Amino acid sequence: MNELRRAVAAARTGLQTAEDGAVSGEFCFSEEFVGFAGHFPGYPLVPGVVQLLLAQTLIEERCGAVLRLTEVGNAKFFEQLRPGTEISVVCRERRPLPAAQLDVKLSAGGRPAAAFSLHLRDMEG
Repeated sequence: MNELRRAVAAARTGLQTAEDGAVSGEFCFSEEFVGFAGHFPGYPLVPGVVQLLLAQTLIEERCGAVLRLTEVGNAKFFEQLRPGTEISVVCRERRPLPAAQLDVKLSAGGRPAAAFSLHLRDMEG
């Protein structure tokens, strides 16, 4: 596991699976989070790629496997996510593994922060 993935995993403060199968979790990043390096000096923001990784790590933890991101669709980023922001992530499965398709929504302070779809593939598939 690389440094960024370890830091994302360490920032997770919760993980739940709903009756409908949706997986959700919360994350909060300190100012020392490695993902802020260079993004942006003096005004750190959670990069879009890290927001994608939040969802991927939730699904990986639920299924107990490392997955390969194969496609991102309809990505929309509504809020700037700064250090100390409580970020809620909800992943709803449209198609299961080995070639999963997920709808993902991020929120912060009860407001939509991002929405996108992810296609993830089992590394063996």
